Amino acid sequence: MDRFVNLHNHSEYSLLDGFGKISEYVDRAVELGQPALGLTDHGNLYGIHNFILECQKKGIKPVPGLEAYMAPQNPLGARCHKPIRYGKKGQESIDVSGSGAYLHLTLFAMSETGLHNLYKLVMEASKEGNDYNHLDMKNGDGNFYMKPRMDMDMLSLYNEGLIATTGCPSGEVQTRFRLGQDQQAYDYARRMSEMFKGRYYVEIMNHNMRKDIEKSTIKKLLKLSKDLNLPLLATNDSHYCKHEDSYHHSELLCDNSKSLMSDPTYDDGGSRFAFEGDQYYLKSREEMEEVLPNQVFQSAMDNTIKLAESVGEFSFAMHNDLRPIIAIPDGYTETEWFKHKIKEGYQKKRVDAGCSDEILAESKKRIAHEISVFIDNDFVQYMLVVQDYIMWAKNNGIGVGYGRGSVGGSEIAYVMDISDTDPIRHDLLFERFLNPERISPPDVDTDFASSRRDEVADYVKEKYGQDHITNIVTFGRFMSKQAIKDMARIYGIPPFESDKAAKMIPGGKKPISLKKIYDPTAPEYKEGQDFRDLMKEEKWVKVIDAARAIEGRIKSTGVHACGIIMSSKSISDYAPMVYKHNPTKSWGSSVSQWTY
Repeated sequence: MDRFVNLHNHSEYSLLDGFGKISEYVDRAVELGQPALGLTDHGNLYGIHNFILECQKKGIKPVPGLEAYMAPQNPLGARCHKPIRYGKKGQESIDVSGSGAYLHLTLFAMSETGLHNLYKLVMEASKEGNDYNHLDMKNGDGNFYMKPRMDMDMLSLYNEGLIATTGCPSGEVQTRFRLGQDQQAYDYARRMSEMFKGRYYVEIMNHNMRKDIEKSTIKKLLKLSKDLNLPLLATNDSHYCKHEDSYHHSELLCDNSKSLMSDPTYDDGGSRFAFEGDQYYLKSREEMEEVLPNQVFQSAMDNTIKLAESVGEFSFAMHNDLRPIIAIPDGYTETEWFKHKIKEGYQKKRVDAGCSDEILAESKKRIAHEISVFIDNDFVQYMLVVQDYIMWAKNNGIGVGYGRGSVGGSEIAYVMDISDTDPIRHDLLFERFLNPERISPPDVDTDFASSRRDEVADYVKEKYGQDHITNIVTFGRFMSKQAIKDMARIYGIPPFESDKAAKMIPGGKKPISLKKIYDPTAPEYKEGQDFRDLMKEEKWVKVIDAARAIEGRIKSTGVHACGIIMSSKSISDYAPMVYKHNPTKSWGSSVSQWTY
């Protein structure tokens, strides 16, 4: 076993900053013989669910975390929405990051409680005030300023089960040290140590940077560790999996900064965002000892093992009790009310509609069969909740679709006005909707008039509570055509040429992946011959190499066009959420960080 754990790692969920995929990181950690792996994406928990499951699948321990954005120290904390500088004029390049907007802090969850506190922290950090005053906050009460930011008050409330470190060179302690403000660095570290009670580490990293912002503070960090009796922790702030991924990572960053690969970098006075050096990858202990060679750093590497060993197990058990619950009128049980609604619907849609005796008999037969399935499998509340918002929409003149998919096979759904598709007339099977031999949750897809869909969502929000309703995040990825266009741009190829090249990718509106175009075993391989011939030209060689590397990786986030999650309990207790920036509707203010 390799006696080192890579804890500070950024995946593709650190949008357009991290290059490595979670699966790549996990496979590499296993290959290195390391017993655990950390994930610390920038200010979000998008990848944590997949990360934990992937680690468990491959037999290593997950250490979930994030690199948080912290508001600079000031009386208002994260509610202060203006730049704050610690240094003097002329020290801007080594002062607070983001032009005075934020610093960095590394956090890890060591238990389920800690993980849930991370959920709370990322949600609080994303709340906005000022121009984004959609949460009825007073001006300036939000925490989002340039980035979703935390502050010391939030950490004091939600630090149970968490481990904190001094972070990267953009952390509070290192920033103070660089500015010569050693006393403030010590005061902050003491406060954090008291707050986290034995769960606060001094983080050490070295990438042999020309600017030397890491090495310049290492001696002070070592002294701080000794003076305050704080354990050291060695990390490598990985943004890609292997050393050879460095150049592709620089191409990703170039795309992020909308510059050209031929442009000078920020450090050289140019406009191109780039990391200094090529050392931001998962390293073995032997490789870490090369950059942290002194004996004093041995404990920093040993402590990565100790930290990982202090982390407990995580599980994502299914909770049936999280389904939304509708109020039942006095004098009825849940089942009695369900039967009452079915009886009402049967009278209206079968008896009063003048159906034949044969149809009435078939309806009763189907209802008797279906009702036992719904009751026995605890789906009564689900049907009542769905009927409630559909009937509200219909009663308020909002267009509702007939009921797409398998729900059309349910006689109960038909008589309850959940579906307007007659299953008897069309001879549809209930078992396609809910099969007693193979139970899975029912799925009712409901279409509302797009111009008034928000009204239905508003109704649901008011009925169940805003923190019980959330939108669902989506992830836009670099597909073949977009990958070609973006990578052509960073290499200075004009748009009309890259558009022409992208149109040569076979598949029309569903273009074939570059992976298949270059895979001789793929059925689509022959279709891509003309495209491959073009890519052999000298000016396209770097473009296609970059595009193939970046294809499939995350480019952006969005919000699911239709899906809304509803829960009987606060969703942030079970999954991370963030608040959408400047939404047009208050119900749309929160977005789950995990896909459905």
